[in-house]
Amino acid sequence: MSADTRECNDIVHQDISIPPAIQVILDSPPVQRLVNLKQLGCAFNAYPCATHTRKEHSLGVMELAGMVGTLIQEKQPALNVTDKDILCLRIAGLCHDLGHGPNSHVFEAFLRAVYKNEKEHPEQYEDRNTRFKEEHGVDMPPLPANYEHERTSLMMIDSALASVGLEIDWTKPDEPLKQVGHGTDADKFGVVGKNNEYDAFTSRDWIFIKDIIENKALENPSPLLERLRQLLNNRREHAVYKQVGKVEIGLMGGDQFWKMSEDEMKEELLHEHEKYFGEPARYKGKDSEMMTLKPEDFIVEKRELHYGSKDANPVQLMRFFMKSDQENFNNPVDKLPTAEEVHDFPMNTPRDFVRRTVRVFCRSREKCEMLSHVFQDWKLHKEDRAEAGPHCDFKVFPLEVVHEDQTQQDSQPITQDEQYSYRKRNNSEDSDRSIALGTAKKRLIL
Repeated sequence: MSADTRECNDIVHQDISIPPAIQVILDSPPVQRLVNLKQLGCAFNAYPCATHTRKEHSLGVMELAGMVGTLIQEKQPALNVTDKDILCLRIAGLCHDLGHGPNSHVFEAFLRAVYKNEKEHPEQYEDRNTRFKEEHGVDMPPLPANYEHERTSLMMIDSALASVGLEIDWTKPDEPLKQVGHGTDADKFGVVGKNNEYDAFTSRDWIFIKDIIENKALENPSPLLERLRQLLNNRREHAVYKQVGKVEIGLMGGDQFWKMSEDEMKEELLHEHEKYFGEPARYKGKDSEMMTLKPEDFIVEKRELHYGSKDANPVQLMRFFMKSDQENFNNPVDKLPTAEEVHDFPMNTPRDFVRRTVRVFCRSREKCEMLSHVFQDWKLHKEDRAEAGPHCDFKVFPLEVVHEDQTQQDSQPITQDEQYSYRKRNNSEDSDRSIALGTAKKRLIL
């Protein structure tokens, strides 16, 4: 070990050696910026001890990348992997997350929302564009439709290397390194080299975009940031929006329901009580004043969780072979044996590898109860339609008055106040049946 080599203590990898070539890049502003980015995004709001930083994560990835390169060098000498290749692999691991913004992937969702709003309401951004042109002398480039932190990472790697006088040829990466870092192969480098969509953020400006941007917003007295300051203070005081309902997509019609946009689901919820009461949804608040449910009162969120390969089992995408199987040793990846599930072997394999849910949050605490009732009615109706099938037609029929002697066998007799009920009508008249949902004075009519 060289006398100039640094030692870094890591909770997982114990001692990590940092040679001088990596020290120069590690100490550069783009990499040091990772100290102020949380690896787990906003998770620390729910788990205060979840404060792993992106610098810690990147140091671990650097160490693992070097270990992979060393193993390839030892086990497959025919590939001619050099010490320089391993050094480049470690640098790539150190720099792979440079393009992340504040609060990790939450920042990506923020940019998507701004992009959508800018397209729909360009007049709201005229002042911003004017200020940008006055400050920089050029028109502000448009925001990207789909932000990818990998692309920005490549731009930042260029900046980090340039800051220490280094330059790298992205067009001809060595094949072994390309296989290890398959997510950033020659094809992606070529695309980035020809089409950089992120001129709106120069590498110099990007260095200052970190989690502490929240503190700057709280300290800024500008009235334009009033709404942002309110949101940040609410989060610090744990005055968060209340979740009033959640539903699994599998119970609501599967893919057909998932294709609906969040705005379409919100429209359905708004119309739910309009049909329920025959007028806009109203509800008595604490002061006995009638409240109306408005679009800005709640949020509909579609959430998809998976194991990294959408609805596929990621293990089945891996390739395995025995060390004694020399015939397959030098085969390309797609020619290696695939993983096979052994059904008679005790395993805890998930039934589904993707979980899709819809969650509804209420911004107003006074309207949480009202929105909860709306959501439950909407959910029951959706589930019932999914169970009935696409050929079932929902119609409304008035109910006759039911006398007490006719309801002795019922646990909850129907009263005169109950005016309507769902009825599913199939092709046969004999298959009609009523479905009682709740105890409301009027039934939902769709």
